[in-house]
Amino acid sequence: MQHLRRLGFPTEPLVWTSEADCAESQVHETLVIVRSCWDYHIQPARFLEWADSIGLKGGRVLNPPSTIRWNHDKRYLSDFQTSGVRIAPTVWVETGAKSSLEQIMEEAGWAEVVVKPAVSATAWRTIRVERQAVSRFERAFHEIVQSGCALVQQFVKDVLTGGEWSFVFFDGVYSHAVLKRPAQLDFRVQHEFGGTVDRKARPHPGLIEAASFALRQCPGDLPLYARVDGIETSGIEARDSLIIMEVELIEPALFLDGDDAAAARFARAIATRADNWLAHRGLS
Repeated sequence: MQHLRRLGFPTEPLVWTSEADCAESQVHETLVIVRSCWDYHIQPARFLEWADSIGLKGGRVLNPPSTIRWNHDKRYLSDFQTSGVRIAPTVWVETGAKSSLEQIMEEAGWAEVVVKPAVSATAWRTIRVERQAVSRFERAFHEIVQSGCALVQQFVKDVLTGGEWSFVFFDGVYSHAVLKRPAQLDFRVQHEFGGTVDRKARPHPGLIEAASFALRQCPGDLPLYARVDGIETSGIEARDSLIIMEVELIEPALFLDGDDAAAARFARAIATRADNWLAHRGLS
């Protein structure tokens, strides 16, 4: 916020679930930057309605509601696959399907998978399943499917040894990257599960190119901010070695802490969007 204030833009936090914070008097002629709504997946329909409502009240949301709607459901990964982006081999299981997890694994020939809801955040309800133990997880799998679409993905073991890269972009331009590693005996890289972040790691240019290619496949204009998460696999040319796990356009941690230059880049990107929007509305 301090960087935006230096650029002449007053800022204040809003809570998306607060009627008072999001009243028309608060958001009219206001640029609302979606940032830390890590509970949106609990009430996704309400969240999408909220994003749409800001424009109706005379404000503007970034990233825009159309981007949020597309990105909030991990079925967007199928769009990436069609566009030539390398993703983890995935089976999408629609809501209420009677599929057996054991059958899915057998038909795909996968010895180990990760199951997650299509609408989720921070590894919510995400489970890792080995074929020899699949019977223990059938109930959990069916509970996920009964409440919404689920993804069954072949487990990418490289995350255990090489971690997961997060590439951060502002206005489609690469800013910086960090390497996240899971805790011992876990596979999730989120800090809630003991994951760590290496801010000094430097990705190969080919990995940045692969992340940038994925970002360019998103529909609509380039987002104000984006985080592309991927796992580097061994034995392949760098350009093709990145498996894209997610492209986060709603609430990603951007790892700005400890990198003043990155925070300043983000502030300038916001300021440019704000200036253009105000000029378009004749308010500058």
